[in-house]
Amino acid sequence: MGTGSLVFVVLLALTVWVLARQGRRTLDDWGPAERRAADVLAERFAKGEIDEREYRSRIDALRR
Repeated sequence: MGTGSLVFVVLLALTVWVLARQGRRTLDDWGPAERRAADVLAERFAKGEIDEREYRSRIDALRR
C-alpha cells in the first residue's frame, strides 16, 4: 500500500505541474506571428503611439 500511495502522489504532482506549465506562456513559447505582433506593439509603445495600459492589454490578449 505504501508504494501505491507514493505512485499516486507522484502522478498527482506531475499532473498538477503539467497543467500549471501549460497555463503559463512566456515570450519563448510564442510562435513567429505572436513574436512579430509583440514586436510591433513594443515599437508602437516606444514611439508613444499607444500608452502603457493599451500595451499591457494587448500583450495580455496575445497570451490568451
